[in-house]
Amino acid sequence: LKVPDAPPHDLGQFYILVNPDRGRLFYDRLQQLVESISVDEKARLPGQFKKRAENVEVPDKLWALTCALSKKSLNS
Repeated sequence: LKVPDAPPHDLGQFYILVNPDRGRLFYDRLQQLVESISVDEKARLPGQFKKRAENVEVPDKLWALTCALSKKSLNS
């Protein structure tokens, strides 16, 4: 969580893996967390203010070349 228009913080990362299929309680708690974060104007959730990328037209020749180079690098 950080201010949307501020520079990145010098923070580390800590991950917890959770199996959400263990029960409905996970989704209820997650919704509560989202709601409490949304109230704070200075906080955001990852990806909250990102804009969806627009579709880009890629010429067939360029796409074919990209795929060929990708396959070549995977085989190296």
